[in-house]
Order: sequence, then C-alpha cells, then structure tokens
Amino acid sequence: MRYFLLYASCLVVVLGHASDEAKKYPLLSNRAAIAVLIESLKSEDFDTRHRAVEFIGGRGAEAKVAVPSLIELMEGDVMADSAARALGRIGPKAEAAIPTLIKGLEKRKTRWNSIHALARIGDASIPSLEASLQHERVAVRFASHTALALLRGKDTEHFQFLLDGLLSESPATVESAVRGLNAVGPLPQTVLPNLLEALESPAVDAYSLRELISIIAVMEGNAAAAVPKIIEYLEHSHRMTRLRALQAIDTMGGEQFASAVPVLIEILGDEQEFFRESAADALGAIGPKASSAVPYLIEQVKAVNPSMKRAQTRAVQALLEINSSDPEVISALVDQIRGPDKQFAYTVSRLVAHESTAPEKWLLHYNLLYEEGLIIEETLRVLELRSNPGNQSVFEEGRLIFDNG
Repeated sequence: MRYFLLYASCLVVVLGHASDEAKKYPLLSNRAAIAVLIESLKSEDFDTRHRAVEFIGGRGAEAKVAVPSLIELMEGDVMADSAARALGRIGPKAEAAIPTLIKGLEKRKTRWNSIHALARIGDASIPSLEASLQHERVAVRFASHTALALLRGKDTEHFQFLLDGLLSESPATVESAVRGLNAVGPLPQTVLPNLLEALESPAVDAYSLRELISIIAVMEGNAAAAVPKIIEYLEHSHRMTRLRALQAIDTMGGEQFASAVPVLIEILGDEQEFFRESAADALGAIGPKASSAVPYLIEQVKAVNPSMKRAQTRAVQALLEINSSDPEVISALVDQIRGPDKQFAYTVSRLVAHESTAPEKWLLHYNLLYEEGLIIEETLRVLELRSNPGNQSVFEEGRLIFDNG
C-alpha cells in the first residue's frame, strides 16, 4: 500500500506538470488566429515556435501583421531560416523585411530562403539587391545576382553572371554559381554546353558535381548530349555521385539510357536498399529497352528479406514499366499476389491496377476496389486474361463498357 501511495503521488506530480506544460504550449492549429500564432513565436518550446512560423507563412499576405515578429526571429539563429521562408510566403506585404533578408544572404543557413523571399517580395527588393552586388563576399554577390535573375528573368546579365561563374578556378565560386543556377532553374536547353563544360572543370567539387547532374536532369528540352556523362557517373568513385546519376536516369528516362542497363543490373545487388530501389526506378524509366534486367528484377521481387520491401515494390513497378505482358513478369506477379504476405500482395495488386489499360480498369472495377481481398482476386483475373492473347475479346468488351460509362 505504501508503494502504491508513493506511485500515486508521483503520478499526480507528473500529470500536473504535463498539464501545466500543455497549457503553456498548446498544440497549435493552422486555423488559429494570427494573434495567437504571433504570441506563440515567444514560446520556449521549439516545436510550438516552428509550427507557428509555418502556419504564419501559410497565411500569405494575410499575415502582414506578423512581419515585425518574423524579422525579430531572423535576427536570432535557431528559427532564422524558417522565418525567412515565411516572409517569402507573405510576399510583397513583407517589404519591411528587405534589409533583414539582405543580411540573411550573408549566412549559408539563411541564404537560400532569403534569396527566394527577396524575389517574392518583388520589385521593392531591387534597389537593395543591386547595392549588394558590390558586397565584399563572393557568395553574397552570387546570391544577389540569383535573386535578380529570379526577378528579371534568364535573359539578363544576372543569369549570365551565374553561368560565367561555372568556369571559375575557385571551387567556392563554382559552388555559388551552381547554387544560384539551381535556384533559378529549370534551365533552358541552350545552356547545356555551359553545364557540360563545367562538368570537366577541376574546380568542380563533389557537391557541385552532384548538383550539376540534378540541374541537367530537370532542365527544359532534351538533354541527350549529357547522357554519356550521366552513364559514366554511375561508376564514379563517390557513392553519392553514383546515386545522383541513378536519380537523373529515373528523371530523364527513355531508351537513350539503354547502354546503362548492365551497370544498373549490377547496382540491383548493392548492399544498401536505397541504391537497389534507385536502380529499379532507373530501369523502369528506361522502359522496354531494359528487358535484359527482367530476370534480375524478378529475383529482387522474390526476396524474402523483410527489410527489402521497398526495393521489392520498386522492382514490381519497374517490371510493369518494362513489359507488363511478359509471361515471366506475369508469373512472378501472380506468385506474389498468391503468396503468404498479404500486405505485399495488396501492394502488387494496386500497382497492377494503377498501370492497367482502360478496359482492364473496368474489369478491375478500378474506382470501387477498396476491399483488399477483392482487388487481389480481380487483379489475378486481369493477369490471367493478359497472359492469353486469345482473351482480347474480353478486353474489347470491357473497353466498350468503359468508354460508354
């Protein structure tokens, strides 16, 4: 009894303290009044302050009254970057924060969001940005040109300044140029020669190289001239560069990367699941020209290691993208759907349903299948029909009904 009373007394103290803390730091709602959010910026609890900043930014111009408080946060350290982001989301109504955001360009931690905030505030930022073009620090000058390129466009001297920086002999300058181009992107196809030239520069460090690969992957138009270099980087000595090349292939896709398939097959056996996932994604993005990878993807799908579920799922998706009518693919998918792991069977069924043709979706009752057992049963039916070309009449019947609603 004595121990029970002692336990009960401690519990009262703990719960009482928790109750006081809950009152002091209430769980904020994004629907809270602006005044409540501003007051919460003074909380001693980091999560409360962070939520308040995010919710204030989400209010856009409506949160103008919070600008002085956000300026004060930017002058600190812990929440400075979040405050810069929120000011950018407020937009032109945050004009009073321009001097503070210009100072934010001087710190690596706040530079990215300060650039975007100044650009989103608009023309009112231009005089201060033009003045900071003469700043003593290279990184600040590049950040200012970046914000002005966002404001004035890619056919300006500011954008050209960033391009010219790629050819610097200083790794720090090249990095500033790369960061700026990343912020301004996606880039026009006309600058691809500049990017390819930069890839050969000895001043391009590991970080800049990875970012250049990503910039090329998402640039406007066809970056086919960069394909050989991206394939080459699949075997780069730096592991993260190899990963970025995998992601670039997944983003760009197409048969232009067919020659990379043998290397991608090797990466399917990597010790780290994330690399196996990325290799499967890349093979799927290549499509039918990656057919030689089908046996290896099937092997990955059949893996019994519970820690490989994500890699298995990505392998299923890749198989569907490469050739969803391949008998070996269909057989492997059926085996998984009928297998003991019902959660994975459901996942496979949903992936098949997602990539199905319109008449197949009708056969699956695609928009009505929320019951796990039903979608598994119907997916098996579709795969069985798909494996037999003589069943095309069934699909045509489905197409007629699907097209007629």
